[in-house]
Amino acid sequence: MSTLINAITFIIVALGKAHGAAAGSCDASDYVIDKPRMRVDRVLAAHDTLEFTGAVISLVDKSVNQNACRGSTIRLQYNTTP
Repeated sequence: MSTLINAITFIIVALGKAHGAAAGSCDASDYVIDKPRMRVDRVLAAHDTLEFTGAVISLVDKSVNQNACRGSTIRLQYNTTP
């Protein structure tokens, strides 16, 4: 059994502040994914693996203090486009 993967798309689904992080707000809106959709165009069979690159996560430059985001954990979800 195999499946064609045309693209992989990443989204931020959750953010966890680090233990002991500075007071203040930090959520998914503090981050942006540049190039969240990556072309793959590959057929994958059972137990195949796939390496891909392209997406970059950055901290958004806001006018407020973002120290609460230091050390945070970003949870990503990826979806495939057959």
